[in-house]
Amino acid sequence: MKTIMTVVGLALLSAPAMADGGVSLSSAVRMTLGHSYDLKSRSALVEQARAAVRRADAMSLPGFQFRSELTEGDDPVYVFGSLLRQSKFGMSDFALDKLNTPDAHANFSNSVEMNVPLFTGYRIRDYKRLGGAAVAQGEAALGFAGSAAAFETAQKYLVFSLKNELARLAGEAARLTSVELETADRLKARGLVLGSDYYAARAILGSLNSARTGFEKDAQAAESSLRVMMGAEPGARLSLAGGLARHVYQLPPEAELLAGLEARRGDITAAKLQADAAAIARGIEENSSLPQIGAFASLTSNTGNFSTNPIRQIAGVGLTLPFGDFTRSARVQEKEAARRQAENAALALRDGVAAQVAQYYRDYEGALAVLPQAEEAVADAERSLELFKPLFRQGRQSVLEVARAEAALMNARASRAEVIFKLHSVYTALMFVSGRLDWAAVESVSAALSGDKK
Repeated sequence: MKTIMTVVGLALLSAPAMADGGVSLSSAVRMTLGHSYDLKSRSALVEQARAAVRRADAMSLPGFQFRSELTEGDDPVYVFGSLLRQSKFGMSDFALDKLNTPDAHANFSNSVEMNVPLFTGYRIRDYKRLGGAAVAQGEAALGFAGSAAAFETAQKYLVFSLKNELARLAGEAARLTSVELETADRLKARGLVLGSDYYAARAILGSLNSARTGFEKDAQAAESSLRVMMGAEPGARLSLAGGLARHVYQLPPEAELLAGLEARRGDITAAKLQADAAAIARGIEENSSLPQIGAFASLTSNTGNFSTNPIRQIAGVGLTLPFGDFTRSARVQEKEAARRQAENAALALRDGVAAQVAQYYRDYEGALAVLPQAEEAVADAERSLELFKPLFRQGRQSVLEVARAEAALMNARASRAEVIFKLHSVYTALMFVSGRLDWAAVESVSAALSGDKK
């Protein structure tokens, strides 16, 4: 099963173009993941953390340094030392005038130095652990950001679908009401329709047209927002492949959704890793009083006129032992406080997520309970309209009653569409907050919206 993070990796490489047959929810999510600069930024942070781990690994390797110096001077100590290093010192150089006021002397020195860390007070080990925690934290945050982007895209896609459907319903109701008003115009000419009823019916038609216009504008706003998220061309019109097909999702038990939140929710995982990183940082401060031990070696050549170029060598082991650091205790306490803060922040985040799971679970149950009532209301409104139309054509009912029936049917269908929208929307939200909005879940909702899922 492809996770959102896998799809993030694929989408960052290439994003598919919009299909001619319309954009499905899964296609919209994939395009969003491919376009998102936030995800690209987080991906770069993961690479940065991996590079830090490689740098910490390399700290245990020997370090080499080449130095080259060309100097000239008449300082007595400098001249005396240069002559010794060049193996040019002779008995005549012991003369007091040469020792006190030597002639200017040149020295060309080249050296290769090597340093090998033997014991760093566990710093290299801890730096590698810090880098590993940063990589895991970055990957968890990237995965959660991908799920969040998928969730936001799904919500905008659903709103776009809903507003399109409401605009269609209002437009259909307005069209049918206009047809009945045209019939009323003919009946009115024969004096069979009351004028007040006629104009009241026209007022209902006006409200239906107004509702359609409002829904169309809402749909355009949702479309514009979705287009930006997907990285589509500015001004390009989006055609949705799916709609708002009726579908009832089978929810897992609430306890199952709550179990393992820490592992499934990348933000909680990242928060816990932040606490782990703070604990490692505290250990670094605790070990700051340990000695630093390293080996060193060097090869050095010195010459004045290149007639001779003797090479000297030196090697040894050095130890540095810090003491008298009166800030160490405060630094350890500071890192420990940071660890406790991060640990409690992760627990608080987990509690907040658990509350969201419970809320969306109840919301879905509520929408599911309302669905049969909304569908029954649609059936009643359809029967009412079917009864009114023949009576109106026979002149036994006012056009106002037919217009009211059309409006009532539109409202009932709109209410049913909103309930179906809520089922899809709340289910997607529940999957997101419970950490289950992986790629399989996105494709499942996409299929359900199109009516392809049984």
